[in-house]
Amino acid sequence: MSRKKLDANVLSPERSAELVSLAENVLQRFDPTQERRSVWRRPLAIELLGQPASGKTTAQSVLRHFFRRHKFEVHAPREGAEAIEGPRPAPDYNLHTVEWALHHARLLQHSKQHHVGIFDRAIYDGVVRMEHYLNDGVITSQEREIIEGYFLLPANSRLFDLHVFLMCQPNTTFKRKHGVEVVHKPGKTLNTETLNRLYGAHQRVWDRLGLGQDSRFVWLDSDQLNQREVAEKILEVALAAFERHLTT
Repeated sequence: MSRKKLDANVLSPERSAELVSLAENVLQRFDPTQERRSVWRRPLAIELLGQPASGKTTAQSVLRHFFRRHKFEVHAPREGAEAIEGPRPAPDYNLHTVEWALHHARLLQHSKQHHVGIFDRAIYDGVVRMEHYLNDGVITSQEREIIEGYFLLPANSRLFDLHVFLMCQPNTTFKRKHGVEVVHKPGKTLNTETLNRLYGAHQRVWDRLGLGQDSRFVWLDSDQLNQREVAEKILEVALAAFERHLTT
């Protein structure tokens, strides 16, 4: 799947027209500059998380390009993993990356210049990482419970409106990262064992917290989807989240 900036032509003409119509309707109803607190709503916030090469970069590019092209003001902060330098011990590093996302989400909620924020990993990525570290014996079950409880405090979870789990199997990751060749020198993350454990951590969090029963959460398996199908699905669920945001 291409990781370059996407053009709107990635969408089929019929679906593009439908999505543009939905976006125009949302924009007409959502004015972030309104001063009256009884009317004004904070910007919509979307978290993208999942396996390496599952389509997070593609999804973020699709959302950012589509919304900006249709006059939405978009806030898309750098991913914490790119912004935070220095040692990366577990679990401290992931605490830092979640706090990075929360910092930007807290600023975004008061913005009167933006319609939407797009986060490449935030609180649920942190929950999944703690699940992964528990399984690997890095942290205890008590530590996982305390850290997860903090990540999911109402003061934090209410900052986000949509969490998209973009998932793919290890073989798909290898193909997308390295073409059709098999990886001959697996890295710390890009190896079958680690990728399988990460996939399992996402699945356990999804099942344990009953996320499939909540419309704010979407599990999108990109193994069998092409670029157009991923783009259309991502835009569809984002606009549906906007609709919920405007009617609650």
